[in-house]
Amino acid sequence: MRASSDITARLTVGTEMLSVRVDELDRLVDALARLDLREAESIGEQITALRLLGGAIHLTPTEAELAAIQLALAVLAEQTQPLSLAFLRLAHLCAGDDELAGQAR
Repeated sequence: MRASSDITARLTVGTEMLSVRVDELDRLVDALARLDLREAESIGEQITALRLLGGAIHLTPTEAELAAIQLALAVLAEQTQPLSLAFLRLAHLCAGDDELAGQAR
């Protein structure tokens, strides 16, 4: 039996697919919920709903939702655990640090 920290979910933003541990995804949704922003609530609900459907979680976030994800990741980065490579990649996508981020907007 696999530990819950070993189970991964596929998260796509634009054309970029990331493999994220389920416990990390839970942390992201929790961080989004704590932001008290409409956009954070919206994207958190989308992640939760799509996760229930199974398969890859395909997101097409708005600019404001990308900013909310970026803010939630910054909150997570301040906690004791460093961000995973997938979350670092997600942060770069949200910040528009490469061409793929433009396709997600």
